[in-house]
Amino acid sequence: MLNRHRSHAAGEPHPDLGKGMMQEHCEMHGHAERFTTDNYGLTTTPEDEYRIAKGQMKCPEEARKDREGRVVREVRPLAVLMALPATQRAKLVEMEVTAVVRAAPFLSDSLGSKGLQYQFFFE
Repeated sequence: MLNRHRSHAAGEPHPDLGKGMMQEHCEMHGHAERFTTDNYGLTTTPEDEYRIAKGQMKCPEEARKDREGRVVREVRPLAVLMALPATQRAKLVEMEVTAVVRAAPFLSDSLGSKGLQYQFFFE
């Protein structure tokens, strides 16, 4: 059962999760407004994040670096993430990987470039 307060503030979920995600990130008010993340200082838009996650655009260089100019984000192809053992064990479907993991920053300097942060989420 949905939390009615949350539902009132955010609206009812779209019955087609993929279409709902696309509309929320690419069509609704604010989809093109730039914002900067509190954690790494990455500047982006909801629409860019959706298109990056879906593999429709390459992640811009400035959206890969933190405030100090260090690369803190590596976006892997969906096929690579779907093939990871953690994905297989969790029995995730593409929409779950796209929604939860693919657009998340990967800390290449502290975790390496082998998907360790991704595996940490699901192990």
